[in-house]
Amino acid sequence: MDTKQLQILSSLIERPTSFTGSGDTGSGLKWLKQIERLKKGLNLTDEEALFVAGSHLKGKAETWWNNNEKDFTSWEKFETSFRISFSPDESAIDLWWNKIISLKQRKEQSVEDLKIQFDELCNLLESADEEIPENHKISYFRKALKKDILYELDRASITIRSNWDTMIKEAKRIEMNFKRYDIVDDDEFQKNTNSKRLNIGDNTDNPVPSSSVSNASSELSSVIRQLCNDMKELKITISNNGYIRI
Repeated sequence: MDTKQLQILSSLIERPTSFTGSGDTGSGLKWLKQIERLKKGLNLTDEEALFVAGSHLKGKAETWWNNNEKDFTSWEKFETSFRISFSPDESAIDLWWNKIISLKQRKEQSVEDLKIQFDELCNLLESADEEIPENHKISYFRKALKKDILYELDRASITIRSNWDTMIKEAKRIEMNFKRYDIVDDDEFQKNTNSKRLNIGDNTDNPVPSSSVSNASSELSSVIRQLCNDMKELKITISNNGYIRI
């Protein structure tokens, strides 16, 4: 990569934020990811990457850098030391796991926005050396989806549902179709599902009251009884007189 290309690429890459050593428990790992992306994107040497990192440390983190800079003879040593000093504790890791497990798609939240939120939690856990197999990711994300989207997703083939990328793509397709055809939102989904279960076989537009059905059945029974009685009387008349009396 020549100097001009490097300058163009540098202008396109967002400058990393400064890390102070305080803030939320995942801020240090997020910052480290920024520096690692910069190192890889610009093909920086260890020395260059360390210079960038040291220039973006402030407050408590800068004090830590000043006290340990002589030991950072490679990027790997810096990264290891940084993780030891600023990685989240067990309580923070437990909190991230709980957030993933309890995550639910909000009413106005798109599948893409849900995925971004989900990915951020996964990245925090993975940066803390927590492994999340793909099948577990799929399971957690499925549970987070709105019920109406999940209902349609379950109708897709197992090949689609068992792969992370194709599962996400299918969920987005379902969501797009819901918007295109103005399908009911998730709040109405359970109500409509229960209503359909209760009204199977009925005219859902004009349901017949149960009292009307009962009255109609009673009237029909009376008519049948009257017809039977009339037939009996007719048979008796024919038997006694040999002809039908009108």
